[in-house]
Amino acid sequence: MDNGALIKKLTEVATCSICIGTLCDPKALPCIHTFCCACLTKYESEMGKKPGDEMPCPLCRKLFTLPCTGSSGLPNNFFIENVLQSLTIAADEQVNVDCDVCLANQEESDEIYDAEMYCTDCHENMCSQCSNEHRRQKLSRGHCIVPIENRTTEELLKHKTVSTCKQHDDRPQEIYCFNCKTIICVMCFVEIHKSHDCRDIKKAAEQFRPELGLTFEKFRQYERKALAKKDQLMKDRTNMLHSVTDTEKQIRDRSEFVKSLVNEHTLTLLQELALVKQNKMKEYEEAEEQIERHLTIMSSYETYSDVLKSRGSPADICRAVEGLQNTAKEIDKSHEFTQNQKISFTAKSLNATRLPNLLQHCNIIGTIEGLQEIDQSGWAPIILKPYWEPKKGKKKKKLQL
Repeated sequence: MDNGALIKKLTEVATCSICIGTLCDPKALPCIHTFCCACLTKYESEMGKKPGDEMPCPLCRKLFTLPCTGSSGLPNNFFIENVLQSLTIAADEQVNVDCDVCLANQEESDEIYDAEMYCTDCHENMCSQCSNEHRRQKLSRGHCIVPIENRTTEELLKHKTVSTCKQHDDRPQEIYCFNCKTIICVMCFVEIHKSHDCRDIKKAAEQFRPELGLTFEKFRQYERKALAKKDQLMKDRTNMLHSVTDTEKQIRDRSEFVKSLVNEHTLTLLQELALVKQNKMKEYEEAEEQIERHLTIMSSYETYSDVLKSRGSPADICRAVEGLQNTAKEIDKSHEFTQNQKISFTAKSLNATRLPNLLQHCNIIGTIEGLQEIDQSGWAPIILKPYWEPKKGKKKKKLQL
């Protein structure tokens, strides 16, 4: 993937879906969706929630419990923070960059050379001489130094700093516990997790990576089916509107026949039909909104997982895998729900009253009744079936009121 395409994809991952801006102080929810801390705090206030309450994710609506300190107590998404840092560095790249070490030692030497290498651990540009010296230093001997032309977002993501344990003097977290589904340091393993199924995070990450790939393919199939379902909903809605329009015309045509008697009754029937139309339109819109949310969640999952799979560190992958697995299960359920969802329509046909005997007690146009449903065979249209019709070739009798 070229650097421009990679930066575009990373920018999409690093965008807050609430403010539609670049994530700031990114907070991760249990469903793996990430938002700005300030956006979540505002959302928390608008929802009227307080610490300890359950609050739905702004994107997928999955409930989670607010920490005792509110949204600010949610865990940081370290992977997104690294993406943001990489994007910032990539945006500041220049054609000719001075050596940062030469600049720092400017008092000792007047010469400042162009940088040729970049240390991903120190985040410093170095000339050839300074980079060689950096490699010889005991404290920096293990640092990753890449050519400055390769100082791209992709390179920076590949060589991230290992996560450290806050409970044991920032020891590197290099072990994954399958029982607790968390990453730990050696001291954590010795003290707590020794009897658990634990492995090196690199091996654990390699075990999880293929699973992410299989999930992508399954969700692509879900996406195709969801789009097909959306198209069918749109077709059914169009047919419903046409059917309602045809029935409206029939009602109006029939009302003309007894216009002197039915002005008030015609209005009643049109209002009833309009209510049917309004209710069904609402059902179709809700169904389409459900599918749109389903597609958005899958797209968000796929984009995040794709970047995490190919660019995430073992710690990032192990930290996020449980949330990804849970979200995948939720997407499975959402897919099954959208595919099995059916909208029935109470199609009304006009039952015309018999005149003139019932004029004092019934609507003289008739009533809308009958049930029709959308099934696999297609749309069943509304049919107007009046109770009576004037006989052809005979003189119409004057209606008696």
